Amino acid sequence: MKDIYPSVDKLAIGIEDNPDRLEFVKHRLDLINSLLQKHKLLKISELLELKNKLSKDINSIVTADEKISQLKKQIEQQKQLLTMLAAILSEKRKSSAPGLEKRVEDILHQLGMPNAVFLVELSQSADFTPSGLDKIKFLFSANKQSSPQEISKVASGGEMARLMLSLKAIIAHTMALPTIIFDEIDSGVSGDIADKMGNIIANLASFTQVINITHLPQIASKGKNHYLVYKQDHLEFTYTHIKLLTAPERVTEIAKMLSGEQLSDAAINNARELLKQN
Repeated sequence: MKDIYPSVDKLAIGIEDNPDRLEFVKHRLDLINSLLQKHKLLKISELLELKNKLSKDINSIVTADEKISQLKKQIEQQKQLLTMLAAILSEKRKSSAPGLEKRVEDILHQLGMPNAVFLVELSQSADFTPSGLDKIKFLFSANKQSSPQEISKVASGGEMARLMLSLKAIIAHTMALPTIIFDEIDSGVSGDIADKMGNIIANLASFTQVINITHLPQIASKGKNHYLVYKQDHLEFTYTHIKLLTAPERVTEIAKMLSGEQLSDAAINNARELLKQN
Protein backbone atom coordinates (compact mmCIF):
# COMPACT_ATOMS: atom_id res chain seq x y z
CA MET A 1 0.00 0.00 0.00
CA LYS A 2 2.92 2.32 0.71
CA ASP A 3 4.13 1.62 -2.82
CA ILE A 4 0.87 2.50 -4.54
CA TYR A 5 -0.05 5.44 -2.30
CA PRO A 6 2.07 8.06 -4.13
CA SER A 7 0.52 7.07 -7.46
CA VAL A 8 -3.03 7.13 -6.09
CA ASP A 9 -2.41 10.42 -4.33
CA LYS A 10 -1.08 11.90 -7.55
CA LEU A 11 -4.19 10.76 -9.43
CA ALA A 12 -6.48 12.09 -6.69
CA ILE A 13 -4.91 15.53 -6.96
CA GLY A 14 -5.72 15.58 -10.71
CA ILE A 15 -9.40 14.69 -10.22
CA GLU A 16 -11.75 17.65 -10.04
CA ASP A 17 -14.69 16.96 -7.78
CA ASN A 18 -17.78 18.44 -9.50
CA PRO A 19 -21.08 17.29 -7.92
CA ASP A 20 -23.10 19.37 -10.40
CA ARG A 21 -21.48 17.66 -13.40
CA LEU A 22 -22.04 14.28 -11.80
CA GLU A 23 -25.71 15.07 -11.27
CA PHE A 24 -26.03 16.27 -14.89
CA VAL A 25 -24.47 13.08 -16.28
CA LYS A 26 -26.68 10.88 -14.11
CA HIS A 27 -29.76 12.81 -15.23
CA ARG A 28 -28.65 12.54 -18.85
CA LEU A 29 -28.13 8.80 -18.62
CA ASP A 30 -31.53 8.38 -16.98
CA LEU A 31 -33.14 10.40 -19.77
CA ILE A 32 -31.41 8.37 -22.50
CA ASN A 33 -32.42 5.08 -20.90
CA SER A 34 -36.02 6.22 -20.46
CA LEU A 35 -36.18 7.32 -24.14
CA LEU A 36 -34.73 3.99 -25.29
CA GLN A 37 -37.35 2.20 -23.25
CA LYS A 38 -40.19 4.49 -24.39
CA HIS A 39 -39.43 4.03 -28.09
CA LYS A 40 -38.42 0.38 -27.71
CA LEU A 41 -34.93 0.91 -29.08
CA LEU A 42 -31.67 -0.78 -28.17
CA LYS A 43 -28.96 1.63 -29.29
CA ILE A 44 -28.25 5.32 -28.93
CA SER A 45 -27.59 5.43 -32.69
CA GLU A 46 -31.19 4.28 -33.28
CA LEU A 47 -32.40 6.98 -30.93
CA LEU A 48 -30.45 9.60 -32.87
CA GLU A 49 -32.00 8.39 -36.16
CA LEU A 50 -35.47 8.73 -34.63
CA LYS A 51 -34.62 12.22 -33.40
CA ASN A 52 -33.52 13.30 -36.87
CA LYS A 53 -36.69 11.91 -38.43
CA LEU A 54 -38.92 13.69 -35.92
CA SER A 55 -36.98 16.92 -36.49
CA LYS A 56 -37.65 16.68 -40.23
CA ASP A 57 -41.34 16.03 -39.57
CA ILE A 58 -41.56 19.04 -37.29
CA ASN A 59 -39.71 21.17 -39.81
CA SER A 60 -42.11 20.12 -42.58
CA ILE A 61 -45.03 21.18 -40.37
CA VAL A 62 -43.40 24.52 -39.63
CA THR A 63 -42.85 25.17 -43.35
CA ALA A 64 -46.22 23.72 -44.43
CA ASP A 65 -47.73 27.12 -45.26
CA GLU A 66 -44.87 27.90 -47.62
CA LYS A 67 -45.18 24.50 -49.32
CA ILE A 68 -48.93 24.89 -49.66
CA SER A 69 -48.39 28.25 -51.31
CA GLN A 70 -45.89 26.71 -53.77
CA LEU A 71 -48.27 23.85 -54.57
CA LYS A 72 -51.11 26.29 -55.20
CA LYS A 73 -48.92 28.14 -57.68
CA GLN A 74 -48.06 24.87 -59.43
CA ILE A 75 -51.74 23.90 -59.55
CA GLU A 76 -52.63 27.27 -61.05
CA GLN A 77 -49.92 26.89 -63.68
CA GLN A 78 -51.15 23.40 -64.56
CA LYS A 79 -54.72 24.67 -64.70
CA GLN A 80 -53.74 27.41 -67.15
CA LEU A 81 -51.95 24.81 -69.30
CA LEU A 82 -54.97 22.47 -69.14
CA THR A 83 -57.31 25.30 -70.09
CA MET A 84 -55.16 26.15 -73.11
CA LEU A 85 -54.96 22.50 -74.25
CA ALA A 86 -58.69 21.98 -73.67
CA ALA A 87 -59.45 25.06 -75.80
CA ILE A 88 -57.28 23.70 -78.62
CA LEU A 89 -59.03 20.32 -78.34
CA SER A 90 -62.46 21.97 -78.39
CA GLU A 91 -61.60 23.91 -81.55
CA LYS A 92 -60.40 20.73 -83.24
CA ARG A 93 -63.63 18.98 -82.26
CA LYS A 94 -65.76 21.84 -83.58
CA SER A 95 -63.90 21.87 -86.89
CA SER A 96 -64.00 18.06 -87.22
CA ALA A 97 -67.64 17.54 -86.19
CA PRO A 98 -69.27 18.49 -89.54
CA GLY A 99 -67.01 16.09 -91.45
CA LEU A 100 -67.76 13.27 -89.01
CA GLU A 101 -71.51 13.95 -89.23
CA LYS A 102 -71.43 13.76 -93.03
CA ARG A 103 -69.35 10.57 -93.13
CA VAL A 104 -71.65 8.81 -90.65
CA GLU A 105 -74.75 9.91 -92.54
CA ASP A 106 -73.26 8.73 -95.85
CA ILE A 107 -72.71 5.24 -94.43
CA LEU A 108 -76.17 5.20 -92.84
CA HIS A 109 -77.69 6.10 -96.20
CA GLN A 110 -75.84 3.14 -97.73
CA LEU A 111 -77.33 0.95 -95.00
CA GLY A 112 -80.92 1.73 -95.95
CA MET A 113 -81.53 4.83 -93.82
CA PRO A 114 -81.96 7.64 -96.41
CA ASN A 115 -83.43 10.11 -93.91
CA ALA A 116 -80.94 9.48 -91.11
CA VAL A 117 -79.50 12.55 -89.39
CA PHE A 118 -76.42 12.36 -87.15
CA LEU A 119 -75.24 15.35 -85.13
CA VAL A 120 -72.39 15.98 -82.68
CA GLU A 121 -73.46 18.35 -79.89
CA LEU A 122 -70.66 20.06 -77.95
CA SER A 123 -71.13 21.98 -74.72
CA GLN A 124 -68.73 23.07 -72.01
CA SER A 125 -68.52 21.06 -68.81
CA ALA A 126 -68.21 22.71 -65.40
CA ASP A 127 -64.86 21.09 -64.67
CA PHE A 128 -62.06 19.22 -66.40
CA THR A 129 -62.63 15.65 -67.51
CA PRO A 130 -60.17 13.13 -68.96
CA SER A 131 -61.28 14.31 -72.42
CA GLY A 132 -61.06 18.05 -71.82
CA LEU A 133 -63.72 20.66 -71.05
CA ASP A 134 -66.33 19.38 -73.50
CA LYS A 135 -69.53 17.49 -72.91
CA ILE A 136 -70.20 15.53 -76.08
CA LYS A 137 -73.52 14.08 -77.16
CA PHE A 138 -74.29 12.12 -80.31
CA LEU A 139 -77.76 12.97 -81.59
CA PHE A 140 -79.67 10.82 -84.06
CA SER A 141 -82.89 10.77 -86.01
CA ALA A 142 -83.97 8.06 -88.46
CA ASN A 143 -87.09 9.81 -89.84
CA LYS A 144 -87.82 13.15 -91.46
CA GLN A 145 -90.46 14.12 -88.93
CA SER A 146 -88.26 13.45 -85.87
CA SER A 147 -85.86 15.93 -84.33
CA PRO A 148 -82.43 14.47 -83.46
CA GLN A 149 -82.12 13.22 -79.88
CA GLU A 150 -79.52 11.28 -77.89
CA ILE A 151 -78.79 7.96 -79.54
CA SER A 152 -79.46 5.93 -76.39
CA LYS A 153 -83.00 7.36 -76.17
CA VAL A 154 -84.23 6.97 -79.74
CA ALA A 155 -82.18 4.34 -81.64
CA SER A 156 -83.65 0.85 -82.01
CA GLY A 157 -81.49 -2.28 -81.94
CA GLY A 158 -81.07 -2.34 -85.71
CA GLU A 159 -80.42 1.39 -85.90
CA MET A 160 -77.86 1.15 -83.11
CA ALA A 161 -76.07 -1.66 -84.95
CA ARG A 162 -75.81 0.42 -88.10
CA LEU A 163 -74.67 3.49 -86.17
CA MET A 164 -71.96 1.51 -84.38
CA LEU A 165 -70.76 0.00 -87.63
CA SER A 166 -70.61 3.47 -89.22
CA LEU A 167 -68.59 4.93 -86.35
CA LYS A 168 -66.24 1.95 -86.09
CA ALA A 169 -65.65 1.93 -89.83
CA ILE A 170 -64.59 5.60 -89.65
CA ILE A 171 -62.40 4.95 -86.58
CA ALA A 172 -60.72 2.02 -88.31
CA HIS A 173 -59.88 4.23 -91.32
CA THR A 174 -58.61 7.07 -89.13
CA MET A 175 -56.56 5.12 -86.58
CA ALA A 176 -55.22 2.36 -88.85
CA LEU A 177 -56.07 -0.35 -86.35
CA PRO A 178 -54.21 -3.64 -86.87
CA THR A 179 -57.30 -5.65 -85.90
CA ILE A 180 -60.94 -4.79 -85.30
CA ILE A 181 -63.42 -7.18 -83.65
CA PHE A 182 -67.18 -7.01 -84.22
CA ASP A 183 -69.24 -9.01 -81.75
CA GLU A 184 -72.66 -9.44 -83.40
CA ILE A 185 -72.67 -5.84 -84.62
CA ASP A 186 -75.37 -6.97 -87.07
CA SER A 187 -77.85 -7.63 -84.25
CA GLY A 188 -81.34 -6.46 -85.19
CA VAL A 189 -80.82 -6.35 -88.96
CA SER A 190 -81.50 -8.84 -91.73
CA GLY A 191 -82.03 -9.24 -95.46
CA ASP A 192 -80.69 -6.56 -97.77
CA ILE A 193 -79.41 -4.38 -94.89
CA ALA A 194 -77.39 -7.31 -93.57
CA ASP A 195 -75.87 -7.74 -97.02
CA LYS A 196 -74.90 -4.06 -97.15
CA MET A 197 -73.41 -4.24 -93.66
CA GLY A 198 -71.41 -7.23 -94.84
CA ASN A 199 -70.06 -5.21 -97.76
CA ILE A 200 -68.87 -2.45 -95.41
CA ILE A 201 -67.21 -4.99 -93.12
CA ALA A 202 -65.59 -6.70 -96.11
CA ASN A 203 -64.29 -3.32 -97.27
CA LEU A 204 -62.70 -2.77 -93.87
CA ALA A 205 -60.98 -6.14 -94.25
CA SER A 206 -59.16 -4.80 -97.30
CA PHE A 207 -56.84 -2.72 -95.09
CA THR A 208 -57.17 -4.19 -91.57
CA GLN A 209 -57.78 -7.60 -90.06
CA VAL A 210 -61.46 -8.03 -89.16
CA ILE A 211 -62.76 -10.68 -86.78
CA ASN A 212 -66.56 -10.75 -86.99
CA ILE A 213 -68.90 -12.83 -84.86
CA THR A 214 -72.22 -13.24 -86.66
CA HIS A 215 -75.32 -15.41 -87.06
CA LEU A 216 -76.27 -13.94 -90.43
CA PRO A 217 -75.45 -15.90 -93.60
CA GLN A 218 -75.23 -12.71 -95.69
CA ILE A 219 -72.29 -11.56 -93.56
CA ALA A 220 -70.67 -14.93 -92.84
CA SER A 221 -70.45 -15.66 -96.55
CA LYS A 222 -68.26 -12.59 -97.13
CA GLY A 223 -65.42 -13.69 -94.87
CA LYS A 224 -62.12 -14.96 -96.20
CA ASN A 225 -62.03 -17.65 -93.51
CA HIS A 226 -64.97 -19.13 -91.64
CA TYR A 227 -64.54 -20.49 -88.12
CA LEU A 228 -67.23 -22.42 -86.28
CA VAL A 229 -67.46 -21.99 -82.50
CA TYR A 230 -69.23 -24.91 -80.80
CA LYS A 231 -69.54 -26.60 -77.41
CA GLN A 232 -69.13 -30.22 -76.37
CA ASP A 233 -69.90 -31.96 -73.07
CA HIS A 234 -67.17 -34.16 -71.57
CA LEU A 235 -68.09 -35.91 -68.32
CA GLU A 236 -68.78 -33.10 -65.81
CA PHE A 237 -67.52 -30.21 -67.93
CA THR A 238 -68.53 -28.35 -71.09
CA TYR A 239 -65.74 -27.28 -73.42
CA THR A 240 -65.82 -24.60 -76.12
CA HIS A 241 -64.05 -25.37 -79.39
CA ILE A 242 -63.25 -23.41 -82.53
CA LYS A 243 -62.73 -24.96 -85.96
CA LEU A 244 -61.65 -23.61 -89.34
CA LEU A 245 -64.21 -24.88 -91.84
CA THR A 246 -63.39 -26.48 -95.16
CA ALA A 247 -65.27 -25.32 -98.27
CA PRO A 248 -67.95 -28.10 -98.04
CA GLU A 249 -68.34 -27.57 -94.27
CA ARG A 250 -68.78 -23.85 -94.87
CA VAL A 251 -71.62 -24.48 -97.31
CA THR A 252 -73.32 -26.64 -94.67
CA GLU A 253 -72.96 -24.06 -91.87
CA ILE A 254 -74.27 -21.19 -94.00
CA ALA A 255 -77.18 -23.39 -95.10
CA LYS A 256 -77.95 -24.00 -91.40
CA MET A 257 -78.00 -20.23 -90.86
CA LEU A 258 -80.56 -20.00 -93.65
CA SER A 259 -82.89 -22.87 -92.74
CA GLY A 260 -81.92 -24.30 -89.36
CA GLU A 261 -80.67 -27.79 -88.55
CA GLN A 262 -83.00 -29.46 -91.09
CA LEU A 263 -81.13 -28.75 -94.30
CA SER A 264 -83.01 -28.45 -97.56
CA ASP A 265 -81.71 -28.48 -101.12
CA ALA A 266 -82.85 -24.89 -101.50
CA ALA A 267 -80.79 -23.84 -98.45
CA ILE A 268 -77.73 -25.68 -99.76
CA ASN A 269 -78.06 -24.05 -103.17
CA ASN A 270 -78.66 -20.65 -101.60
CA ALA A 271 -75.54 -21.06 -99.45
CA ARG A 272 -73.46 -21.98 -102.50
CA GLU A 273 -74.82 -18.96 -104.36
CA LEU A 274 -73.93 -16.62 -101.47
CA LEU A 275 -70.39 -17.95 -101.36
CA LYS A 276 -70.08 -17.74 -105.12
CA GLN A 277 -71.20 -14.08 -105.14
CA ASN A 278 -68.59 -13.19 -102.51
